[in-house]
Amino acid sequence: MSELFHALREAIVREEAVAQATLVRGEPLGAKLLIYEDGRTLGSLGHPELDRAVTADARELLLKGEPETRS
Repeated sequence: MSELFHALREAIVREEAVAQATLVRGEPLGAKLLIYEDGRTLGSLGHPELDRAVTADARELLLKGEPETRS
């Protein structure tokens, strides 16, 4: 099991708020970023600017407790 999926599993077991972003278009296709409510991240979508933008959006959603799918 990859480090990211292990971390996701552990967060779910601990009932810790976490978001997972997956790149579904462009390169690197399938790249994943795990975002925690406190701002910690694991992984990368392949571009630092994209990682920062997605992390900021995900943290807002986590604080509100709102699920969302974007593409």
